Amino acid sequence: MNGSTENIINKFNNSILDINWFSNIGEFSEQNTLKDVNNYLCSINRVATLKIISSWDDASIIINSPEFDKNLWKEEENEKKLLYLDIIKNISKEELSKYLSIITKTSYEIINNTLIEIAKKNKIRDQYFVKVAGGAAGLACHQKTLALISEAGQTHMFHTKFTLFTLGHWPLMISRDKISIF
Repeated sequence: MNGSTENIINKFNNSILDINWFSNIGEFSEQNTLKDVNNYLCSINRVATLKIISSWDDASIIINSPEFDKNLWKEEENEKKLLYLDIIKNISKEELSKYLSIITKTSYEIINNTLIEIAKKNKIRDQYFVKVAGGAAGLACHQKTLALISEAGQTHMFHTKFTLFTLGHWPLMISRDKISIF
C-alpha cells in the first residue's frame, strides 16, 4: 500500500476515537443535521420525510420492523463489492484486509465502550439492541473505509451515511417515504 493510503487510514482510524458516538440520539435541533440528512438522501437517490426517534423503546421498535428498504440494503451491498473490487486492483486483498482490521478493532472498542455506558445510563437490558447499534456504527466505519481507500467523492453514500453517525445520531431505517433518525 502506498504511503498516502496508509496516511488516510491512520487519520481515519484516529478520527474514530474523537467521534462522540450516539451523543445526540433522541435529539435533533441542529439545522446542519437536517442538511446532512438531505445530503445522505441525495446520495442514495431517495426522497423521504424525516422522522425523529426520541426514545430507546421507539428505536427498538423501528429496528425490528420488517418495513426497511430492502433495495437500499442491496444497493449498499453491491456498492461495497464494487469498491472492494476497485481497491484490489491497486492493493492486495491481504493489505486491504489488514487496514480494514485496524479500523474494525478501533471502532469496535470505542463504540462498544460508549454503548456500555449508554446502556447503563438508560437502563437498557436488551443486549441485542445494544449489539445492533454497535453493528450499525461499525458497518458505517467499514463502509467509510472502503470509500476513503477507493477515493470515492464526499457525496458518496458511505461518506454521507457516516456523517450522520459523526453527528451523534443513529440512522435507523429508511422505509417507504420516511427516514428514521435516532
